[in-house]
Amino acid sequence: MNEKEVINRKIFLKRQASDLLRQEIAQLNFEIEDLRDRLSILRLKGRFEDKLKEHGFDSVLSRKIDCIHYLLEN
Repeated sequence: MNEKEVINRKIFLKRQASDLLRQEIAQLNFEIEDLRDRLSILRLKGRFEDKLKEHGFDSVLSRKIDCIHYLLEN
């Protein structure tokens, strides 16, 4: 390979790497959002459980906690 071919190849490879990195960053951002959502749901679950402890059994809160369990499992 002459120098021009080497440079063209480097440009091609760097563009390819850049595209792959962009895709990876997009995937990581998606995963971060999923983790933030899960954390929010866990915080909500904790608040509902605290209310149950304070006020005793409440069927509405119990159903909400059941829904949260479903969300966390699926």
